[in-house]
Amino acid sequence: MKIRHLPHTLALAAFSVLLAASPAQAANGDGVGPVLVPNPVFDAKTYPGLGCQAHDGDQEVDLNHFATSSWFLQLPPLPAVLKGGTWNESAAARRVTCPIVRDNISNANGTFGAAAGANLGVNVWVNNQGAANALTCTLYSNNPWGTAVALNTASAAAGQQQLNLDVNASTAGSGHYSLQCTLPPQSSVFSYRVFEYLPTDQNN
Repeated sequence: MKIRHLPHTLALAAFSVLLAASPAQAANGDGVGPVLVPNPVFDAKTYPGLGCQAHDGDQEVDLNHFATSSWFLQLPPLPAVLKGGTWNESAAARRVTCPIVRDNISNANGTFGAAAGANLGVNVWVNNQGAANALTCTLYSNNPWGTAVALNTASAAAGQQQLNLDVNASTAGSGHYSLQCTLPPQSSVFSYRVFEYLPTDQNN
């Protein structure tokens, strides 16, 4: 396992895992993720949601990056075991941007999901406490100047949900990915997982 440290006001560790399931081990045992496919075909990384930051800097004060469970006492519907995410404490919706490390910079066909057909692009685990408003997340594939060459948006109704996103284009050599979510009041991003084509710097 390789730990990547990304810049953030809080310490952010993006855990890099090369999933190597054999056909006999293909079923994912986490209870919330997709069924994995035989490897070596992809590289996967899981990120804690606490790395997400306010898209508008002056709204960062409205976000709680809960690295511990003490905050849950203020919000009974969420259990104490849910840690490591970003929670919108305000009474208005807030947009957050969540970092993604792109390891395969040579491919031009985006994240892995479209080829696998099994929700293996980007998975985002969220909790929407604003039942009157959808929680939305958008995955962007950008060129080096920040212009989107592909994007995909998904929405979550009330409660804990897994959103599945995928982009089928990327700029070879210099493009990057980014994830943006709009959180209704009292809603959260807990974690997200990114699947890429090989080769990456873990398997090249």
